[in-house]
Amino acid sequence: MKGVVINIHMEIIAVKNNVELFPAPNEVKIVLSRYLPPLDLISVSKVFAFYEDKILLCGLKDCGWDIPGGNIKPGETPEDTVRRETMDETGVELQNPMLLGYHHINILAPKPSGYEYPYPESYQVFYLARIANFDSFEETKESLGGKLFTPQDALKTPKMKNNTAFFEEALKLVVGHEVL
Repeated sequence: MKGVVINIHMEIIAVKNNVELFPAPNEVKIVLSRYLPPLDLISVSKVFAFYEDKILLCGLKDCGWDIPGGNIKPGETPEDTVRRETMDETGVELQNPMLLGYHHINILAPKPSGYEYPYPESYQVFYLARIANFDSFEETKESLGGKLFTPQDALKTPKMKNNTAFFEEALKLVVGHEVL
């Protein structure tokens, strides 16, 4: 199904089953789109933020290096969330975030007890942005701060391996090449 164009607004670039991050069984479609999915079903917003040809990762104390982002708070837009989370986790201000696409998550099992996200389907949206400004940052209870990585070094981090398809698309748009 890779590369199948569904309509003018979206392209499914991969479909994965039983992704470890979500209750199993599940199906996750990785979709390129410039249009947001239904806002009430979006739970998480993340960003691939670049400075020149390097990507910003945040050092999260509970899970290592990852792209900035997090849960959407009531009243926030997904773009508000990536701006807030990037500043909170790294001290970096974003310039003109652009929607890259989303994970469309379908949980194919009964709703797990205590599951806090929309069920049975939800979305995690991904943005692409340039870094506008590096502000000062002091370590928090959640984050060690941000660090710029080359694309090759970023792909060696465990969390980036979960987002390779979006990362490669982001690289094509930002620095004009693919990671091999």
